[in-house]
Amino acid sequence: WITGNDPVANSYATYDLEGLYDVNSVTVWNYNQAGYTTRGVATMDIYVSADNITYTQVGGTQSVTIAPGDDTTVFGDTITLSETGVRYIKFDILTNYGGSATYTGLSEVRFDGALSPSVDAGDGQGIRLPDNDVQLDATPDLFSSPSYTWTEVSGPGTVIFSPSATVEDP
Repeated sequence: WITGNDPVANSYATYDLEGLYDVNSVTVWNYNQAGYTTRGVATMDIYVSADNITYTQVGGTQSVTIAPGDDTTVFGDTITLSETGVRYIKFDILTNYGGSATYTGLSEVRFDGALSPSVDAGDGQGIRLPDNDVQLDATPDLFSSPSYTWTEVSGPGTVIFSPSATVEDP
């Protein structure tokens, strides 16, 4: 990824993870073209969002190590995050190593984490008296091990979940 011929102050990159993830870390490999490593990101702020509308800054301003400018040196910076329910991650580029250079770039970015757990409980269900029970069925996604808490949304009287409100299918 590299910007166009724009001032560094207007540079950002937004990554769509195409699902909600719990993100543990991001590893960044800076711009590594020989003779042009000053185009690499020096400092940036990281923002996360579930909806691409509301973003929250995480971890404060991050410094990224300048790349070596060759393809034999192992390099890269891993930034620890502990964010849940993230779909979008935005890097707001603050400075590059070139000072007034107008191009800024990164060679590679990797996000580490897991899909956020989710459960589909299906459509809401109602009952008509004199019947007084309904079968609830939770379907967790393939990659999650969720916990469950069933609650009454509305209605007269008290709902009793049997055997408990914290099992998959009461």
